[in-house]
Amino acid sequence: MNSLSIRAGVVAAALLAAACSSSSSSPSTSHGSEAGPIPQAFAAKWCTGTLKTDKELMPPQKGGGWLGDGSVHAPAGTTFLVSPEFGQWNGYAFLSDGTPAAIAGDIQTGLAAGTDFTSTCATDPNTMSTHFILLAPAQLYAKADLSGTPCSLAVGLELTNAVYSGGDVPQLAGDQIQARCGFRTGYASTLSYGMLITP
Repeated sequence: MNSLSIRAGVVAAALLAAACSSSSSSPSTSHGSEAGPIPQAFAAKWCTGTLKTDKELMPPQKGGGWLGDGSVHAPAGTTFLVSPEFGQWNGYAFLSDGTPAAIAGDIQTGLAAGTDFTSTCATDPNTMSTHFILLAPAQLYAKADLSGTPCSLAVGLELTNAVYSGGDVPQLAGDQIQARCGFRTGYASTLSYGMLITP
């Protein structure tokens, strides 16, 4: 696992845990009100699962992380992107407007294979190689105050050998950012990503 995966996984788990424990708060941004299909940018590229039970969805928040208020759910039968993080299964579904949303699982055990979902490609969350994938388009800026002309990163983009830092102003740094944007470290108002696995 590369440095990006390690750093991103740590931040993702921390933010997901905070989101689950704060689910009574209202999300800061409105999104689609129901679960929708997986966007074409992810079709057949990444491992998917199918929910066996109804699950709450947590839309992304400004600065990073996921937060739900209990108003949006994915019903049984919803297809989602499977994500192995810290030895447990997690996942990402999409709202009707294409916005990604984290699936709320048990804070200690995540989503239980065979109970919460089925998948033919999710075998062992401890051994599967993950890929850092943008779940929504991102706008990166050369300055932390987000001034200047943004560099656009497309939904579904895979980033390797880069470094992600979360917080109020998420950062991505590395050779890929330099090549695409003309600056080595980019800052964003929000950045939604998932640690995905191949089918």
